[in-house]
Amino acid sequence: MCEQFGLEEILDHLQGRLAPERESSLREHLLSCPECRSAEADLRPLARLSEAPPAQPRPEVDRALRVAIAEEAARRRNRASRPIRFPFLRRSRRAPEVGPAPALGLILSAAAALLVAAATYVLTARKSRPAPSGPPAVAEVPAAPTPRVPEPPIPVPESPPKVEPTPAPEPQPVPAAPPPPVPPTPPPPAPRPPDLTPPAPPAHPSTITEPRPGIPRIAAIAALEGRTDLAGGAASAGTPVNPGEPVLCRTGTALLDLADGSRLALRADTLVTLESRPEGILVRLSRGEIACRVARREDRFTVETSHGQAVVKGTLFAVRTGMLSTTVTVAEGRVEARNPRGAVLIPMGFQSSMSGGAPSKPQPAETEKALSWAFRLGLQPHRTLWIPAASPKAEFHPPMTAGRHYAEGSLTGLPVYSPSKTYAVNGRANGGWVSYTVEIPQEGDWFLWGRFYYPGKGGQIRRLPDGTDNDPNSFWVSVDGGDEKEFGNLKRDPETGRSWFQRWHWDGDGTIEIGKPAPLPLGRLSKGLHTIRVRERESFEDGELRLAPRLDMLCLTSDPDYIPRDEDARGR
Repeated sequence: MCEQFGLEEILDHLQGRLAPERESSLREHLLSCPECRSAEADLRPLARLSEAPPAQPRPEVDRALRVAIAEEAARRRNRASRPIRFPFLRRSRRAPEVGPAPALGLILSAAAALLVAAATYVLTARKSRPAPSGPPAVAEVPAAPTPRVPEPPIPVPESPPKVEPTPAPEPQPVPAAPPPPVPPTPPPPAPRPPDLTPPAPPAHPSTITEPRPGIPRIAAIAALEGRTDLAGGAASAGTPVNPGEPVLCRTGTALLDLADGSRLALRADTLVTLESRPEGILVRLSRGEIACRVARREDRFTVETSHGQAVVKGTLFAVRTGMLSTTVTVAEGRVEARNPRGAVLIPMGFQSSMSGGAPSKPQPAETEKALSWAFRLGLQPHRTLWIPAASPKAEFHPPMTAGRHYAEGSLTGLPVYSPSKTYAVNGRANGGWVSYTVEIPQEGDWFLWGRFYYPGKGGQIRRLPDGTDNDPNSFWVSVDGGDEKEFGNLKRDPETGRSWFQRWHWDGDGTIEIGKPAPLPLGRLSKGLHTIRVRERESFEDGELRLAPRLDMLCLTSDPDYIPRDEDARGR
């Protein structure tokens, strides 16, 4: 047992009789001491039993009980005086007779009755005892008769003597025996003088309002429907979640916002704990089902069950676990399912299960149905639309066209470019363009990416007055005839630091001259049809120098953190 708190104080805590200052200390202690939490769970049945009203003895029941005990004692003594035979001993000689046996059964029965009476007395006394506010007072208890063990057997009359009911003697108060010596403890604080002002109502004892000192919170309850418990009791919207703290969604659903921007949804009867490790966040799923919207990240996000792990870097997926297996369903991105027996990569729209062996081969899944409960909580998958630059539905205005120049490595085979002989066509009314009609599936903020090829540097054409190159590496883009924005520009490979000249690459925001590729924000678009127009901005094609930038593919996404990859775009 923990040295800081004893069983007596934990039981007083369960019965609501612990002193306020000790009650506060014990509640904080239970958060960090698994031994005391286990003792608290073991003592709950005893606390509930002690809450029952004590039984009040009745005179007629007492008299009947005394008569029954006397008759039972007489019958046991009669049976003890008879010889005992063992008919199962089949030998040549008869088994020797055994003389009177001691009344062991009577002794055991009396001992059991005393134990029951003592337990009933302790529970009744605890229930009637006021909450301790100072040194415990000496209790006055009636003197209990000392059981007497019979000496040699005493002759018993043929019939049991009639026991006349007699009134019970009045109990005489006697001081309790002095307690055994204990180590000295600091004296309790002196009682404070009465405060004439009404005290402020205490905070709800079962709700955690602040994280534990020195430990940063890892998540917070964003919304819940039904009941969700933390280590300190029932949670509410805004309640912080500390690392390693169990979160139990008892009924309904719960939604958690993680400190890194991820979101975690829990269904009813789901138990999880969250930990922050150097390699990333770890979610331990003990039972139930969760859905995870994982923010784009450099480290890993791992969900661990008794059957294996699901590891991602940014995606939307669900994990359901039971006694026999764990199922991982991917609505967006990719998830690696693995355990000591193997690993598989689960693509979007597929699911895999893990049990005693290696994860199963991914199978197509109805993700809309499997994650519909999480979608209702706001964990909608990000939408991604792919548009080939030379789409048959595209509308071209010359000189913008599609051709096979610099098509090596093109995903579509027909990149779009402008064979203009006039460099830097920046006027709004000038230059060719191509437009696309796109159906936006859901209202929200949308972003645009393009797959570009920059044939060469502007120094091959001319230099600006300040001596710098004006590189042909961007377009104009607009939505529904609105303001034009620069689309594409000079960037550098974030891995090698090299410029993107003469290499296919994904780019977006043209206001970023040098730096990592970033998407071009298009603003908030309503659900329905929209027109996206791409117009030439920097180009030069004269037969000898072909330096107009090429556009191979467009990607629209509602995920601001998404970066397109060639493998995602192939076959679109």
